[in-house]
Formats: sequence, C-alpha cells, structure tokens
Amino acid sequence: MQPIADMMNKQVMKAAMKLLGTHIKIFRKNIVKQAVELVTQVLKICIHENMEVRDAANDLLGRLMSQISESLTLETPAHREVFRLIQSKFQEILEDPNHANVLLISTIKAVGIFSKAILTFMGEDQLWKYLEKLVDVSEIKIIKEFEQQEDPKNDYKNFK
Repeated sequence: MQPIADMMNKQVMKAAMKLLGTHIKIFRKNIVKQAVELVTQVLKICIHENMEVRDAANDLLGRLMSQISESLTLETPAHREVFRLIQSKFQEILEDPNHANVLLISTIKAVGIFSKAILTFMGEDQLWKYLEKLVDVSEIKIIKEFEQQEDPKNDYKNFK
C-alpha cells in the first residue's frame, strides 16, 4: 500500500481504508505477507492533517492489528520475523518522546490490540512489562503536556 502524494480528494483515501478494514478477512493472507509495510503506512496516515483521514486510519489500524495478531503463529519462521519487525516499529515510536500525541495514542491502541500476539510470542511476564512501559510513556507525555501549558502558544500544538 503506497500513499498517493498529490491526491487532493481525501474521500478516496478514506474509502480505500474503509474497504480494506471492512473486508479484512478476505485479504488476510496478503495482510500477513505485507504486515510490516501496512502497519508502517497506516501509522503514517494516523498523523495525517485531515481528521477524517486520521479517524479512518485509526479504525483500519485496529482491524489490521487484530487480523495480524490472530494470523501469526509460533510455528512459522516468517511469522516470527513479522512479529519481531512490528514490535521493533512500536518500540521505535514509544521510545521517542518527541512523536506527536496522536501517533503515540494510535501506537498504544495498536499494542493493546496486538497483545494476543505479544502473549503468544513473548509470554505473560513480557506482556506485563510491555504494558508497564506503555503506562510510563503515557505518564511522561502527560507531565510534558502539563509543563508546556505554562505557555499558551503550546497548549494544543501536539493535538493537530
């Protein structure tokens, strides 16, 4: 899935994401094969300037993560690699406190939906550690937002 850079009509993007999300089970074999690229592209669209496009991307991300989580198995080496790459993408986003809040929120939601796969591939103890990391990231962002509220120009800069 490659975004069209000069697309002026956002309705096409929203319709395409809705189509994929609605019929995601039909595309499940291709979704697992293209999982890393799909997750990367949808996360990029989750911070799009148009709120309706962002909402459609977030809906698709949830459905996509659910389908990927259900489809991955420990027995398949390619699935282990897909899991590893998706996890590293999430880690990359969560470890950088400078990401926009909307991207962090989308990533936290995706991790929650992906927790079945995390449990399968990493175990319950690692899932709890991962969830604790999400809480820590959330606390850091909340503290940062409160500190920036002293300057009225910064109140809503991350909530585009």
